[in-house]
Amino acid sequence: MNVKKIIILVLAIILILGVIGLLIYLSEANKVPLVDLVKVGDYIQYNAGEWNDAEINKLTSQKLYAGVDSVTFETPYMFGGFKSGDSRNVGIVYPGASTEAKTGWRVLDIDKSSGVVTIVSNGITETFYYPGEENGGYIAEKVLNVIESIPYDVQDVNQRDWNMYVNGRVATDATCMMKSNVDRITNNIVNFNDVVEVFDIVNIKSNYWLGTAYGKSLLYSINSEGIVSSGNNKAYGIRVIVHLKSNIKISPNNSGNGSETLPWKI
Repeated sequence: MNVKKIIILVLAIILILGVIGLLIYLSEANKVPLVDLVKVGDYIQYNAGEWNDAEINKLTSQKLYAGVDSVTFETPYMFGGFKSGDSRNVGIVYPGASTEAKTGWRVLDIDKSSGVVTIVSNGITETFYYPGEENGGYIAEKVLNVIESIPYDVQDVNQRDWNMYVNGRVATDATCMMKSNVDRITNNIVNFNDVVEVFDIVNIKSNYWLGTAYGKSLLYSINSEGIVSSGNNKAYGIRVIVHLKSNIKISPNNSGNGSETLPWKI
């Protein structure tokens, strides 16, 4: 190959790379921080992945997994309702739950100062049996890996690793839904439309636990009518919340609109 052809080839490569760089720049320039676009209640196209054998085996070895069937009275402080290969984005139906399995993810909280958007599973992703006993509320908090009430020194308890729900590309950490999450969104209500939207997020027509002790032997929950309640000796659902990364930007033109049929794409 002579020098002239080499020069033409090099210039062509430079031109192609320049065009690609310009397209990337224009694409990024049109993107807007996610925190500035979404509102509480919006639907988010988040992928929490699928359960695999290693994760199931880990939970089993920790005596936290009761099996694919709904947890029962013989499995205190254990989780169930899912198996290897199941999607963590798909809601489940269990005894006492609605016949409708809500799926997907919704915006639960928006922190403008940090840029963090918090999302919550739209439905029940798994079940948890809480037996109720002296100081059982605090034991449940320890198992659920949250600290919502007065700390209690619980020994020899395996804590749930919620980061199995974390998609490292767009999220930082995860936990189960707590009473403080419900309080935060209800305290931020400013108009009637917000009331309707917030109630729709909380009320999924299924009983589920909030990872917060109510006294020594009870655990906060949301009943099938969407009302804050409490109880024990029940196998209720669990909802998972995920904190997204603060630097997420999306294009408002081709990234959905936050509706159930067109969720925001991240």
